[in-house]
Amino acid sequence: MDENDKKELLLYKNLEFISNAYYSAEGIFPFWESAFALIVGQIIIAHFAASNFGERAFLSFIGFIFSILWFKLVCVTRQHAKFLDNTMKNLESKLDDEYQKSKSKFFGESKKEKIDEFKNDEIIENFNFNFSMLFEMRPKWEAWDSNWYIRRLLPFLLAIILLILVIVDLYFLLHDY
Repeated sequence: MDENDKKELLLYKNLEFISNAYYSAEGIFPFWESAFALIVGQIIIAHFAASNFGERAFLSFIGFIFSILWFKLVCVTRQHAKFLDNTMKNLESKLDDEYQKSKSKFFGESKKEKIDEFKNDEIIENFNFNFSMLFEMRPKWEAWDSNWYIRRLLPFLLAIILLILVIVDLYFLLHDY
């Protein structure tokens, strides 16, 4: 086995590892998203079944906290998926380059698009919660077929609704209705 074959094998194994990590993460994180959705849904049901405004305000506040945590989970999941996607594209591009050097074809496909720079350092910095996650919610028209916007928009809107419910319930609680 010569040096090029070793490089190709190593790149292929790395690509396979990242691919498996991507699909396992895509299977794990939606499970937790659905768990948060179930918790928030049950809190909303309990809110409207509560008998006084103190209980309602408390449940609304707890629902608001869980909605924010749900939103954070979805945003981190998306950043993780983008990181793995960029890693896979980079490894695929490097593997294709190695195949081109040895005059082989990359699984019978045409040449992959060249990735100029590997920008995962920027993505890792975005793992921290900041307002860029909110501004990133503005999709392009062709991106509406992706479910990431709905997955982020739903907990964000529920957090706003629950915050409004907290304010309304506290108003009625303080004014003895």
